[in-house]
Amino acid sequence: MYSLSDGQIIEDCTVDRTKADGSFSIGGLPEQKIKLSVYARGYAPTIFPAQVSSKTKSFELILKKGQTYRGQIVDKDGKPLKETKVRCDEWNVDGDRRHFSVLTKTDSEGMFSVSDVPDIGTLKFGFGKSRTPLQGFSKAMPEDLSKIDKMVMYPVPVFKAKIIDAKTEEPITKFTITQGSNWESTDKASMWSRHYKEEIKSKDGSFERKWKGFGITYPFEGAAFLKIEAEGYYPKSTPPVELGKEYDTFVIKLTKAEQVTGTIVNASGEPAAGAEIGWVGHGKKAFIKDGKFDHRGFSDQTDIIVVSDEKGRFSLNPEKGNALIVVMHKDGYVQIASDAYQNNSEIKLTPWARIEGTVDLGSEGTSDISMTTLDKSSNTDPIPRISWMFYGFSLSGNSFVVEHVPAEPVQIAKNLRFEQHNAKLLEPEPGKTYKVHLGDKGSTVTGKIALVDSSQNYADPRQTHVAVFRVDPESKLPNSIKNLQRKSFNWYYKDQASIYSASKTYQNRFMPNIDEEGNFTFDNIPEGEYELVINLHDPLGENVSCGRGVLRAASVIPFAVKKKSVNLKDIKLEPLAYPDAGQKAPLFTAKTFDGKDIALKDYRGKVVLLEFWATWCGPCIQQMPKIKRLHDAFKDNDDFVLLGMNLDWDVEKAKKFIARKDLNWLQLSLGDMGESEIVSKYGIGGIPTAIVIDRKGNIIAKGIHPEQLEAAIDKILSQNSTAKGRN
Repeated sequence: MYSLSDGQIIEDCTVDRTKADGSFSIGGLPEQKIKLSVYARGYAPTIFPAQVSSKTKSFELILKKGQTYRGQIVDKDGKPLKETKVRCDEWNVDGDRRHFSVLTKTDSEGMFSVSDVPDIGTLKFGFGKSRTPLQGFSKAMPEDLSKIDKMVMYPVPVFKAKIIDAKTEEPITKFTITQGSNWESTDKASMWSRHYKEEIKSKDGSFERKWKGFGITYPFEGAAFLKIEAEGYYPKSTPPVELGKEYDTFVIKLTKAEQVTGTIVNASGEPAAGAEIGWVGHGKKAFIKDGKFDHRGFSDQTDIIVVSDEKGRFSLNPEKGNALIVVMHKDGYVQIASDAYQNNSEIKLTPWARIEGTVDLGSEGTSDISMTTLDKSSNTDPIPRISWMFYGFSLSGNSFVVEHVPAEPVQIAKNLRFEQHNAKLLEPEPGKTYKVHLGDKGSTVTGKIALVDSSQNYADPRQTHVAVFRVDPESKLPNSIKNLQRKSFNWYYKDQASIYSASKTYQNRFMPNIDEEGNFTFDNIPEGEYELVINLHDPLGENVSCGRGVLRAASVIPFAVKKKSVNLKDIKLEPLAYPDAGQKAPLFTAKTFDGKDIALKDYRGKVVLLEFWATWCGPCIQQMPKIKRLHDAFKDNDDFVLLGMNLDWDVEKAKKFIARKDLNWLQLSLGDMGESEIVSKYGIGGIPTAIVIDRKGNIIAKGIHPEQLEAAIDKILSQNSTAKGRN
């Protein structure tokens, strides 16, 4: 089977391609880089990159002998579970999903085996036993295949509860339940299903229901919940139900709540029938697309949404605490803080603005246009906010129309390489129509990038970040919005240690087309002074999911555009160097969350584990239980130190998470990942990343898999104490 450089699968891998002598040929391929997926009985599947051209010569592919993944499934009492289905859900190699089809069952001893598993990438398997009361799950294949992978399959959680009035203790006979969960692998207090909701009628307020609607990852570090809602009461969650445990009947006492009521009218004072009114409480957002709440399964989307009647009237059940009241209607919108709203008031809609635009498609022929709002809130702002979703605009020739535009500063642009190109700034006023044109007339800027002594897929926007920033004449932002900016992870580096400051605004940025050989073209660059910023990154790798990859090269090249086209010719970049295994760990001093200075040099003579993580990184949180178990295993060993290297810009959020999850080892606050000097020193391009440092201050392992950490640390600690020393 082969795929193009963008990961698109082209051919079915079940077709035999090799002859008796192992040779093969594939015809009709496009001239570009492809990836060959090779499968053979008795060998590990693998991926080979290849460059296809008219000059491509025959090459040799060497396969390794395949390993076998063995496991056992038992119930909570340790009894083997036969006939449990085992399937491969996912084979992920450097962020790309590849084909690896497996379907088998456990035998009478609960045992299973999967032969010829890949030795690269990560494999995730699904386990299930249909028509039984047992909870299925998914699990990543362990790194160490020398042992039997033993797993416990628990019964599906069952909720038994009685719902009563908190004051009168009379049963509440009509209510709604929503399935939910609290995962250790997420930073959310709870997640509620948008599909598994049920209205229940019960004479005495009692009910019994099985939990459903959520896939779980083994081991399940969390609990199941139900949310109970009844008209005229504040919602309330049941106590947590953990897998494998039994519980008595819960008695859930609901507290009376004053309904939030009002009347929605348009700008002319006429009733707005069919308006959507949402209560956006703590931890929730309002995702808005085409002037409506987007109900497509966003876990953060508020689920308290009602519709006004023919007279514009509405009534909704609030949650406790302050919130944002968001109203959406074809005639306009409103957002009001709940503590500023006087109940049973009239709410007048703010009319939508409208944008009529044209676009120069340019040599790239792009029809991908997006619009973003400039965010008025800070990263630490606790007030819920609207997430405006402007994308997928359809073109009629080179024209487009954007309806339902809020009266907020926006930037609209063509998208190139997943980023906005030469964005236009607008400050829409209610009810007005604006005409915009995307694409200036100007010159063409060309050149070629080459990283010395290294291979690079320059066409891949995940690895190659290139932009031109105009520095003169510089766009002047209106005073009303000069302090606003669209927050983004799309930072650009000037060098190994500093960020290119112009990345904080999108107004003066131009994006190129780049081919796999590094040839780039910028179309229609107006006259002015510019800087070309080039950042080349390594792929994130198997165990790292958040970030941009290690910065391998960075350069800023000034140039000017007059009337003629500009050719910057060949730009050769020297690879940046970072400390690796066997080299000295860079010294640093950083502060804990309570302001105490911690210096790495003070731990010379001890084995140190640096764990780089952040609450915004899902995989970091997902593996935190493993780090916690690692800490518990070595916390009494005076020769070992675990340092959490937190990369949250929101310090208070990180502090609360650390306290809530009881991460009671030394935690250092490094701040924003793109601005941390320590991140730059160590070459951390993505997280989670673990670095092990020995007693002499040498790096022993970098980017080591969590499954291998405990064995690696135990091995170093078990070395003869005479190896201890200070440099």
